[in-house]
Amino acid sequence: MEPETQDINNNDNVLQLPKMDESLDRLIVELKEHKRQGELLINEPSDEETGVTSTKIGGINFYLPANKKWPENEETGAKLTPVVQINMQDFEDYNQKEKKGIFQLFIDFDYKLKDVVLTKNTIGIELRYLQDIAEKKARKIEISPDEVSAASPSVIKRQKFLSLPSAKSQFDLPQSHLFMKWAWDKQAKDGERIWSKYNYTEGLYIEDELLSRFGGYAPWINKDQTPVCSVCGNRMDFLAAVGTEDTDFNFDEDGYIMIFACNFMSKCGSLNNPSVIIQTY
Repeated sequence: MEPETQDINNNDNVLQLPKMDESLDRLIVELKEHKRQGELLINEPSDEETGVTSTKIGGINFYLPANKKWPENEETGAKLTPVVQINMQDFEDYNQKEKKGIFQLFIDFDYKLKDVVLTKNTIGIELRYLQDIAEKKARKIEISPDEVSAASPSVIKRQKFLSLPSAKSQFDLPQSHLFMKWAWDKQAKDGERIWSKYNYTEGLYIEDELLSRFGGYAPWINKDQTPVCSVCGNRMDFLAAVGTEDTDFNFDEDGYIMIFACNFMSKCGSLNNPSVIIQTY
């Protein structure tokens, strides 16, 4: 199950926070100890599908076990669009319980999703964690891309970066931290709001470019909507996000599909009990 991705930056020592507006100088000093490593999953168009077990965004060649059918909307019968497939072996260095297996997300973009927090019980989406992978026994895909409104196939290039919380987050850092008290609505010298100076910082990848990623902080563009675990009651951990910058899913507006899981206790379920939040402008 070798991933068909390409590492652009493998050397953690060269990772640096991007240059930010001078109005943020004091804040950045306090933030440096809270930086997290993440990886951009940059989609580059491809004429061919990548391997069936590869990490991918879009396309149609998703791994289907012999005992699984293509997911459908329980209410309408429509086949769901494949959104993202994550081979956890590609990201085993991250602080996620699962070090192998495949996580998948499918969505019916033509169906009005009724919940803010999307779970395995939400009609119109399918969340799958497949722990045991038998590539040779995978079910052959016998549907066309048009039948499921699949995004064009692509190759993922992985680029490591240092992630910081979004200015829209009220929970990522302790309430006593300077970040939580910062005057985000204050105007900078040029009249632009401080929160905008921060969130749109080039290379911070919150709102400057809405790119897909694994790990780091959730790139909130509206208020922080981190789901609460239905088992332990804790805030769930951000796993990954699919952005609209370099994908062609049928979003009404630009934004992110964000995936969360909880590892606090074994019975929380982790990737067997994930949640999804969709944020758009």
